[in-house]
Amino acid sequence: MTTGDTPDAIANFYEKQLKENGFTVVRTASGEAQSVSPRRQSGEGVALSINPNPETKQTTVRLAYTTQ
Repeated sequence: MTTGDTPDAIANFYEKQLKENGFTVVRTASGEAQSVSPRRQSGEGVALSINPNPETKQTTVRLAYTTQ
């Protein structure tokens, strides 16, 4: 999906929501791009990639949910 929100705002939102739902969250950044990699003890995981596009002033968010 794409949004006009900043990468930090998006990462903060998902990090908060995932922690509140029992995930342990690891967050990394490279420049303005962000990566959030939450996991649960049960093996469930989420891969969240947040990448800004300065030309369109939009941020692309990719989210994948995995189970074990």
